[in-house]
Amino acid sequence: MENKGNILSYAIVAVAIAVVVWAALSTFGLNTGKTASYNSNQASSQGMDAMHSSGMNAGECGDLNEVGNVQHLSHHPSQYADCLKQVSPTVFKQATGTDKEAFMQQNGI
Repeated sequence: MENKGNILSYAIVAVAIAVVVWAALSTFGLNTGKTASYNSNQASSQGMDAMHSSGMNAGECGDLNEVGNVQHLSHHPSQYADCLKQVSPTVFKQATGTDKEAFMQQNGI
């Protein structure tokens, strides 16, 4: 009977340690998966904010083969019309899901 008591005591101590470790990790925000994703999203957002505030002109179109950049440019067709004219139809279709010619006509470019 004494052996079962010792095993039960060790089990309770192990569970208590696990709970304390879990609480400490949760409290101090050491959840690296969510933190890394959040930091990545923040960096992307800050990059877009910088692009907006810098008043990027047609000479600063960015990488016209990068889908994310082309998608951003397509959200501001009047501001980046000259840039959009330089994008290949294939990349434009990948970025926006629409035909480049139809988009250009629709936006008067």
